[in-house]
Amino acid sequence: MPNRTRQLAENAIMLGISAVLLFLSTYALGTVMAVFLPVPFILLAINRTHRDMLLVVVAFTFLGFMFASFSGAFTGLLTGVTGWLMGTCYQRYGKALPAIIVGAVVGLVGIIAGIAFLTFVLNVNVIQELQTLFEESARRAFDMYPPGNMTFTEWKDMFLRFIMTLIPFMLVLQSLMSSVVSHWLARTIGRRLGRNIPALPPFREWSFPRSLLFYYLVVQLIILIVGQEDLYASFWGKAVFNLYYALNLLMAIQGTSLIALYMFKKNWSKFTPLLIFIFPLLANILSLLGILDIGIGLRKKLETRN
Repeated sequence: MPNRTRQLAENAIMLGISAVLLFLSTYALGTVMAVFLPVPFILLAINRTHRDMLLVVVAFTFLGFMFASFSGAFTGLLTGVTGWLMGTCYQRYGKALPAIIVGAVVGLVGIIAGIAFLTFVLNVNVIQELQTLFEESARRAFDMYPPGNMTFTEWKDMFLRFIMTLIPFMLVLQSLMSSVVSHWLARTIGRRLGRNIPALPPFREWSFPRSLLFYYLVVQLIILIVGQEDLYASFWGKAVFNLYYALNLLMAIQGTSLIALYMFKKNWSKFTPLLIFIFPLLANILSLLGILDIGIGLRKKLETRN
């Protein structure tokens, strides 16, 4: 009984913390607090039954409805389920990656459901709203870095076509990054609370399978054969572009991981955080390095050197 009482007290405390975070995300700090919302549920789900977590998530959904009507209930349900499933993955598999992937998938489903709700229930033209937002971004970019051989209309059309095509990739990336940050926060807080949340492998050990290189080359070949203009005009062509940028990002991560390994071998690990700033500046070079690493095994040669 004392143990059960303690669990109920922890549930109430976590619900209270989650309610504060939900209030701040709704009325004060917006999306900045969104990555914090699943954390209390992750910490609870590690040592709770599904029945306990169901009751907690339902209670939090009700609190969300009290704070901000249906939008608050939706946010409460989504973040509660995300934390619940991520914590269950930690408990069952003892690894970080399955939990992060599950969190990203649930987050992506939530984004799609939110867009569907705005479109079909509230009759909001989401595409038009995004175009208006991106047009403002295009104007700022044009003013800061005006291309000498293009008018603003030409630049805007090219910019909007590019950005609107990559919306699926950006949504997936956003969901994945949010899940990674939630994992990091849960692990950081969990260490202080005595909750064992597994860590990701060190970044220098990250490596993708060689089959990824095959897919990358196939996508490159399709783009060369069909042509960019024809690909932009079809659904499957846009899917190819999204896949290309996703694979290109993975190759850049592979290349950055190789540099981190080299720095570790040279005892330069204290400079590894600088890779965060190098990544966006040298993404194409890092992607090429990642392709070489997967293709000819640069990592294995580096690991076998004394």
